[in-house]
Amino acid sequence: MLALLLAALASLSASRLDQARQLEREGKPLEASKLVQATIAELRQSGDAAELARALSESSRIEVSLGKYQEAIRAANEAIALRGKLKAQPESDDYNTLGLANLNLANYLEAIENYRKALAIDHKNHDVEAEVIRLNNIGNVHYFL
Repeated sequence: MLALLLAALASLSASRLDQARQLEREGKPLEASKLVQATIAELRQSGDAAELARALSESSRIEVSLGKYQEAIRAANEAIALRGKLKAQPESDDYNTLGLANLNLANYLEAIENYRKALAIDHKNHDVEAEVIRLNNIGNVHYFL
């Protein structure tokens, strides 16, 4: 019964995260952020750590787009920590989001380190396209140094 309930909650949260992405594409990042934050609150109560990590990743990306860099860093770090507790591979996008937030906060050395971590994950996953993006991001940081 509990497994069925958790599966239903995961499906609902996935649907809400899809809705949040659509809202963001429509130029409504505040509405997207509110929807993701409500989803995160529900997931914290449910105990579904994997889905919570996914929602936190989405939140961090949206918060960067809103210029809320500290909130983005907090959410991305929490997503990374949750995945670590689950013994799941970290998402390179979480480190990329950390890099972008730190770049915007003029924390250039931290941004480079974040992008390098994302690059290492992408390299391990043989994701050449993502590797190119991370290398470009590292180059962008060096422009500001």
